[in-house]
Amino acid sequence: MQKATIFQEILLRDHAEAIILFDGVCNFCNSTINFLIDHDPKRKLRYMSLQSALAIALQEELGSKLDSVVCITADGIFVRSDAVLKIAQLLPYPYRLLTAGKLIPKRWRDNLYDAIAKRRYQWFGKSEFCRIPTAKERMLFIETSKEESC
Repeated sequence: MQKATIFQEILLRDHAEAIILFDGVCNFCNSTINFLIDHDPKRKLRYMSLQSALAIALQEELGSKLDSVVCITADGIFVRSDAVLKIAQLLPYPYRLLTAGKLIPKRWRDNLYDAIAKRRYQWFGKSEFCRIPTAKERMLFIETSKEESC
């Protein structure tokens, strides 16, 4: 997986522990990214829109369209509820306590995740454009050049 290797190189280059791929036009997803930025004091996380060129290339390489939060770490690629739990693991206390969700069977967790994801635009809305990071946040985002579609 050539694109996955690129993500591993980005993790090393940025001294990060995870890259979070998110739906750049989803208001709920963008609010979640804002929350993560505010609650990641050690700056372990990096962010990239699923609509970015590199994320689209990864999806093509995987042979599937990702319509989920994705967490890429040195341990692998995590999606849906596994991604949420992996992200929680990287956050400080008390948010790390959310990893207790691993006690819930994966199928149940993913069903809950899917139910929320299916209704996220209806409940929280959708933006016409992807989130644009502030100057201070820019170092936390991957592929934020003006040429990027998202």
